[in-house]
Amino acid sequence: MKVYEKPRVAIMPSGEEVVPPGKELKQGQLYDINSYTLQSVVSENGGISVRPGIIGDNMEDIRAKVTEGLKNDIIVISGGSSVGEKDLIAEVVEERGNILFHGVQIKPGKPTLFAVIEGVPLFGMPGHPTSSLVNSYLFLEPALRKMARLPEKKTRKVQAVLSERAKGTEGRPQFTTVKLDGDKAIPVFTESGAIMSIARADGYIRIEADSALEQGEQVTVTLF
Repeated sequence: MKVYEKPRVAIMPSGEEVVPPGKELKQGQLYDINSYTLQSVVSENGGISVRPGIIGDNMEDIRAKVTEGLKNDIIVISGGSSVGEKDLIAEVVEERGNILFHGVQIKPGKPTLFAVIEGVPLFGMPGHPTSSLVNSYLFLEPALRKMARLPEKKTRKVQAVLSERAKGTEGRPQFTTVKLDGDKAIPVFTESGAIMSIARADGYIRIEADSALEQGEQVTVTLF
């Protein structure tokens, strides 16, 4: 019988505005949510989470944390993968390795990044909680299960009736979070940065690009 060690996944939120839960928030700060949702996805799919800490918005700290993360099997960084002035993750990653893609045609989560550094895969997830969680199911979960030698996960899906019209996005598919109430799917997505978009949700539906789903239409809900 063959046995395999569980993959170790370094989870690192980025941004000097991000602080651990329980610490008093100052103006402009927010609590680290993504580490906990990502940790749940990792443990659910055969991995072990490692938490090297929050990455600051400077090149030196990013380089140091990436180097530390390379001791593990996968690196997951949330935030800093967009194109803002302080979004330096891609620049540092490009110094050390090869970026396979940066940006995906979905909403939420367009700025998702994937790279390989010294043989270690690195996911740059969006910083917004909803984007980070949805994209971890779409991209991180299948990669982690493959590394853990686990079979492809059978996603739990249910059929429901949409409670109201849900509009998609121009040019890219949209994943909209919904709450289930009996046989009804109630859209709860407001914006990708709002924690309530996932805190109130049971799962999500997919709306194809340039389209909409109408009230009363039957939809497939992928459960969290």
